[in-house]
Amino acid sequence: MLNEPEPNYLKLFESMRDGLVSLDMCGRIRGFNSAYQNMLGYSDEELRRLTSVEITPERWHPLEAQIARDQIMTRGYSDVYEKEYRRKDGTTFPVELRSFLLRDNLGEPCGIGAIVRDLTEDYKREQAVRENEERLRVAMLSGLLGTLSHDLSQPLAAIIANANAAKRFLAHGAIDLDELQAIYDDISADGERAARFIQTIRSMLPKGIVQRQPIQLNDLIKDTLVIARHRMAGTDAEILLDLHSSLPSLEGDPVLLQQLLISLLSNAFDAIKTSERPGRVTLRTRGAEGEAALDVIDSGTGIPVDKMEAIFAPFVTTNSGRLGMGLALCRSIAIGHEGRIWAENNSGGDGATFHLTLPLRKSVAPSWAQTGEITPTDNRQTLTVLVADDNASFRRAVSSILAPLPGLEPLAEAADGTEAVAKAAELKPDLVLLDMSLPGIHGVEAASRIRELASNARILFLSQYDSPDFVEAALRAGAQGYVLKIDAGTELLEAAKAILRGEQYTSSGIRRVQK
Repeated sequence: MLNEPEPNYLKLFESMRDGLVSLDMCGRIRGFNSAYQNMLGYSDEELRRLTSVEITPERWHPLEAQIARDQIMTRGYSDVYEKEYRRKDGTTFPVELRSFLLRDNLGEPCGIGAIVRDLTEDYKREQAVRENEERLRVAMLSGLLGTLSHDLSQPLAAIIANANAAKRFLAHGAIDLDELQAIYDDISADGERAARFIQTIRSMLPKGIVQRQPIQLNDLIKDTLVIARHRMAGTDAEILLDLHSSLPSLEGDPVLLQQLLISLLSNAFDAIKTSERPGRVTLRTRGAEGEAALDVIDSGTGIPVDKMEAIFAPFVTTNSGRLGMGLALCRSIAIGHEGRIWAENNSGGDGATFHLTLPLRKSVAPSWAQTGEITPTDNRQTLTVLVADDNASFRRAVSSILAPLPGLEPLAEAADGTEAVAKAAELKPDLVLLDMSLPGIHGVEAASRIRELASNARILFLSQYDSPDFVEAALRAGAQGYVLKIDAGTELLEAAKAILRGEQYTSSGIRRVQK
C-alpha cells in the first residue's frame, strides 16, 4: 500500500487498476498500491529495498534520467511516456506512466510519484491486429495472383506455342514466309495483350508522390523511435544511438522515410528474436560528400549468403511468418528519394548492417550541349551504346531495335549495375540504357556513378516501373529519358535518336500515367 496515505484516500488508492508508486529523491521505493505490487511480483519488504533503476532495464536509464532532469525537476511533472519494467521472475513488460514531483510541508522536493499502467494486454491486441492485417494482405495477394495467373496464362501459352511452331518451320528448311509472318504477328499481339493487362492492373494502384520538405535526419530517427516502441515488445533489444551532431538537412518525405526506418527496425528485431546473442540495435548517422548516411546495425543472425543479393526483391524473406515486402518497400522509398540502400553482414558473424544514404541537395542537370544532331561524343566516327539489363533476351531485342542508328557499333552489354558502371568508365559510351532494378547497384545509383565517370554519356532508362517517383528519381539522377519496356518495341528507337540529339524523352506510357 502507499506509504502513510491519508485514510480517506486509502480505499481509492487500493481500488485503482493503475499502479501508484512513490520514490524518495534517491529513487528508492517508499510507497505503492496493490496494482503496482502485483505488476512486479515482489513482496512489500522486497519492493521497499529496491530502487526504480533496479527494476528498469538498462536501456531505459538514459531516457528516464533525461525526463527527470528536463521535465520533472523543471516544471514539476512529466509527459506521458513508455518504458519497461522487470518483474521478480526476470521477465520484462511494457508500461505507460506519468511522473510528478512530491514536495514536503516547506515546499521542498522530497520525492517523485508516478501513475503506472501495464500495457501488456494493449501490446498483445496490437500484435494480433498486425498479424491479422498480414494474413489479410496475404489473402488479398493470393487472390490477385490467382487472377493474374488466369488472365496471363492464355497469352503466354499462345506465345510459347507459336514460338515452338516457328522453330519447327525453321528446322524443316522449307519456310513459308507468309506463315512465319503470321506466327510472329500472333506472338507480338499476345505479348502486347499480356503487357497491357499488367499495365492495367498497375494503373489501378495509387501512384504515391514524394512530398518533399526539409528534414533533419537525427530528429526523424528520434520521432520514429517513439512510434516504433511497441515493436520492441517481446524482445530485450537495446537501442543505441550514435548520431552525428552536425548533419545538414536533407529533402524528403518524412512519412515515407519513417516507414522505411520502421521496416528496418522491424527487420532488426526479427533477426534478434531468432538469435541467442544479446539484443542490440545501433542507429548511426554520419555525413558524406553531398549525402547523409544512416546505418542500422543489429546483433541478430545475419543474412544468408545465398539471399544477400535478393533480400530487397519482393516476396524474399528469411522469416517464414512474413510476406517479404518490407525491404522491397524500403528500396522503392530510397530510390524515390534518389538514395541508396544495401546490406552486409557484420565482421565476426555478429548480425548485419543496413546502410541508407540520402542526398543533401538536388542533383544538378547534365551539361550536355543540345546540338540538335545525332553525333557521337569525343569526335568519334562511330556510335557506342551500352545496355544494362539482367535479361539477356531483352538485351538482344534492344540490339535489334537500335540497329538502324547511324554508325552504331555492336552493343556493349552489362548484366548488373556494377558491370554497367565499370564498362561505362572503360568505353565512355555515347548512350547508356539502364534498367531500374539492376542486381547489385540499382539503376539510379548506377546513373549517378556513370555521370561522374563518363560525363558525356546520355542516359536512358528502360523500366517496367511507371511510378512518378521512379521517373522523377531517374531524371534527377541525370537521365535524359525514361521509356517503359512495354513501349520499347514502338518507341525505343525514336527515344534514342531524341536523346542523342540532346533532347529529353518520356514514353507514351509515362505520359498516360502523368495525366
